[in-house]
Amino acid sequence: MGILSDHFISGINSLFLSVLNSNLYTRKIIGKLGEPYLAGHSLEEGLENIVKHYQEQQRYSTFDILGEEAAAAQDVAQYLNAYSQTLDFIGNNFPYGDSPRNRPASLSVKPSTICLAVKSDSTVSINETTPLARQVEILAARAQKNGLDLTIDMEDHRWTDATLEAAQHVWKSGYDNLGIVLQSRLYRTQRDIVDRIIVPHYPFPKENLRVRSCIGVYRESRTIATRNKKEMKERLWRRLEELFNTGVYVEIATHDHQLVHRLIDELILPGHYPPTRYEFQFLKGVYNGEKLGQELRAAGHTVRDYMPVELHDGDGTPYMFRRLKANPELLVNGMKNMVQKIFKR
Repeated sequence: MGILSDHFISGINSLFLSVLNSNLYTRKIIGKLGEPYLAGHSLEEGLENIVKHYQEQQRYSTFDILGEEAAAAQDVAQYLNAYSQTLDFIGNNFPYGDSPRNRPASLSVKPSTICLAVKSDSTVSINETTPLARQVEILAARAQKNGLDLTIDMEDHRWTDATLEAAQHVWKSGYDNLGIVLQSRLYRTQRDIVDRIIVPHYPFPKENLRVRSCIGVYRESRTIATRNKKEMKERLWRRLEELFNTGVYVEIATHDHQLVHRLIDELILPGHYPPTRYEFQFLKGVYNGEKLGQELRAAGHTVRDYMPVELHDGDGTPYMFRRLKANPELLVNGMKNMVQKIFKR
């Protein structure tokens, strides 16, 4: 009955969100419901909030500028400039640690915002005027200058090869402050760990590499990814185990309490992995993550919150749509909050 109920709720949630996403006016409702996921509606507001996030609560963060893709060269230039400003701001406003990963804030970059690309059903073709590897290297150099870590986010499966190839180019150029994201729901991910991390030789130790491991929020074809929640979690467990064995710095991105405690009890503690080898990451606005993050910080684990902001009004709508679709409980809670506010007036 529980499984049937989950499927039923998810189905109703997806249908309702699709209706809301059908036109400009109802999309504003998604914005209101997804508000807890955003750290700000502008670059300035977001930067102010991550400073408060650290100063008031001593919480680490990774800053992300929302945007689905660049449509023209001026969009690419605008996003590169925004990312550069952010790196300079974080570098000037947060204390230094022994290494970039000990800085209270880092930056996550969406590849589709910093290059022009044509998408097919299975891949993307990057415009030669904005090669992704060069763009990432520019930001990695800026981040290094500011003593910061940079992560190149992972989008849907069409971006996987281009993103990993860009990361490898930057690693081979000597930048060890760049991290990647691998999505366990994709069947290819185990092979990517071998081909991109285990086999290649880079001009720095493997422990300097950072890999964020998550299930992935994109709904992919069953031919290339699992849609079974139980299998997704088991695949995440296996990929995390493999990543710990490679020696890289592992960023564990899941809100599943049971899985997190299993990782600690059956992998981290028995393997004698110190807190310098891993961290837990949670999305801003997810209640499970807030609660679990507090518990983990109190136990001495490193925890980092994913803090996304809009560059322009509406940039965050596709992101919030995916988050609401993946977490039906947020939609229900958001509706309750809206109704309560209306009747309190």
